[in-house]
Amino acid sequence: MPFHKDRHESRKSLLILTLAFLLMFGGYAEARVWATAAACGKVITGGAGGMCQLTPEAYYSTIYEMSVCTLDPMDEDALDRSTCELIWSKPAGQEVNPVAMRSGAQTLPGTVSRPKNGTYGFMMAVLSKKIGTKFSIEIEGSSGTDGTYYTAATKFRNNALATTDVASYATTTDDIYNFDQTSDKVCDPKIEVDMGALGYVTAWLVDSSLAVTETFEEIEVIGNAAEGTYTAHRCANAAKMIGVTELKNAVTISNKTTSINLALKVTDNAGLAIDADGDGDPDALQPGPWAGHITAIEE
Repeated sequence: MPFHKDRHESRKSLLILTLAFLLMFGGYAEARVWATAAACGKVITGGAGGMCQLTPEAYYSTIYEMSVCTLDPMDEDALDRSTCELIWSKPAGQEVNPVAMRSGAQTLPGTVSRPKNGTYGFMMAVLSKKIGTKFSIEIEGSSGTDGTYYTAATKFRNNALATTDVASYATTTDDIYNFDQTSDKVCDPKIEVDMGALGYVTAWLVDSSLAVTETFEEIEVIGNAAEGTYTAHRCANAAKMIGVTELKNAVTISNKTTSINLALKVTDNAGLAIDADGDGDPDALQPGPWAGHITAIEE
């Protein structure tokens, strides 16, 4: 029997989203900063504040929606979806582990939509401001303490600590409240990162209505016995993040498009080890960035 299904509907049914967007955050203390770092070896180089990146055992992020856009949807630091096409959504959010997705152990449930034919130079995602990771690093030949260091659930004043106790090996979660890189009492809700061949990435902290959070607040936190009482400098009402990537290579959707692949790279970059005091061993282990790109597959 001849198959008379509408060609556009047929294309829509073939659309496959294989992976998710990308994240690009790291940092230390309440302020968050991300910079290119070398792959980790046996010793962290670069002195105090030196960093290296490695492949995590697991990496967790919650995604709410992803779109492709012809123009920058955050050009004026305010979300404008007028040139965007939604390609995936789950209003309640979906926690994903790119490491498990890469191996095929996890899929990405949610509503998939086929974008209209056109050329899209931007990707946009709404994400949780919480990022989790789990990994270990072996240190040998440092001027500090050699051995294997693990991520741990326990933090010190919102800083992700490293532990040499394998019994404490667990996922560490980074909850981002401010991108400010100074000690000033300011809210900096925006960070920009050049990801090289993958594109130029910008992220904003936003409130529950997806408006950029620009109001500073100083919070007094009553910590545990080791932390004591301390102040945290935050952007008020920060609830989620918006990430926009200006693609180096725009993606074109046409009648010949059978699938869209949102590929990501976690190898050597999604785990971040930080040497705060310059002795070559890690003082903090926390999430590094994903790196990824979008491609359209034609028949």
